[in-house]
Amino acid sequence: MVEQPSKKQQSATVQIAILVAIFVVVINAAFYFLSGVYYDGKRGAFGAAPITDAQIQAARVQFGVFTAIVGAAAIAAAFRARITGHVLAALIGVVSLVLVPFALGKSLPLVLPTTLFLLGLLMPVLAWLSLARKSRAAWAFLLAMTVVYATVLFFGSPKVRSLLEIGLWSALIVPGLLVVSTVSLALVRREYRES
Repeated sequence: MVEQPSKKQQSATVQIAILVAIFVVVINAAFYFLSGVYYDGKRGAFGAAPITDAQIQAARVQFGVFTAIVGAAAIAAAFRARITGHVLAALIGVVSLVLVPFALGKSLPLVLPTTLFLLGLLMPVLAWLSLARKSRAAWAFLLAMTVVYATVLFFGSPKVRSLLEIGLWSALIVPGLLVVSTVSLALVRREYRES
């Protein structure tokens, strides 16, 4: 029988969701104004490439999309941490599998497509074993994979940005979702304790 969360727990969850939403709005407003100051300073820099208003607006939109997606995932995690953590990990695993042909086509070192292939196979399977069968080993291995993958993609996001020819904030979406997945999986650790 599934325990129903108490009213106190539901109230705390709603408060967390509201705080995340407020944080997303505030951080976007701050980014809007601070990016204006930053780019105005770069416009006058000696030898700097000219920056257009369209580039500034594109950076602001990318940041808004990044914070909206990661914020929405964090709000989902506040309500259903177990499901959110597993679903995000499985989806990112599937995306990794889809990226294998792209990595092979870019003439990158063979270690990258091999790693993407292994992540693409393992993450959905581990997520299913952990979620459906409550396998402690699968949960622990999946949690470790999300931590490592988030760290590698965070520090590798400038390289991903240049390879995919996207903005830096767009390249940070997947590491941001992996962080939400990692935190969500860590929050449900009590369900995987051995008796």
